[in-house]
Amino acid sequence: LVLKLQPQDIARWTGGGARIVHLVRDPAEMVTSGYLYHRRGSEPSWTNSTLCSRDLCQLPDAAAATGDKFAAQRFFNAMPAAPWLRLLGCPPSARTYLDCLQTAGLAAGLAIETRRAAHTIETMLALQTVTHGPGSRTRQLELRSLERASFNATFRSLAAWLEHPARGDTELLARARRLCFGGGKVLTAAHATRGSPSRAGSPLAA
Repeated sequence: LVLKLQPQDIARWTGGGARIVHLVRDPAEMVTSGYLYHRRGSEPSWTNSTLCSRDLCQLPDAAAATGDKFAAQRFFNAMPAAPWLRLLGCPPSARTYLDCLQTAGLAAGLAIETRRAAHTIETMLALQTVTHGPGSRTRQLELRSLERASFNATFRSLAAWLEHPARGDTELLARARRLCFGGGKVLTAAHATRGSPSRAGSPLAA
């Protein structure tokens, strides 16, 4: 499982023969959801910090070249967030990204979140280009395929692609649903930007 893949990580993860599940999302939905989610004060470890993080800043080329996302944290810890907030267009008084979104107006806030998310969107497109084609060991999934109505079919299809016996394991499917919809981070109410699908019927019957 690779979380928040960066451009310098792509060759490292795609060159070793590992199978990768690439989650993609409509950029407009991504920006809208990110704006609402971060303006509420979610993920305070970086939104309410005066230091940089992978979510807000970009590493200098020399640091990014190491390809080690964990070692990179020491570079971020030495970088103040303020210059990056100014680059994004945050109000001069903002000391954190949370301050920025809460003091900027709606239109300005959406524009700021668009600029912040641009790096993630570019990486999503770059990975799609690199891994597209016959023989690819990357499976692309739209994030909305993990919503309640389609979750079971997505789970079983993914397990079959991975050649994993979990495709027929209803207990594991139930656990996966609890992780996503019973307090997991993937599609919590805070991230929702669209109406919830109907819950009619047994959740394991689909």
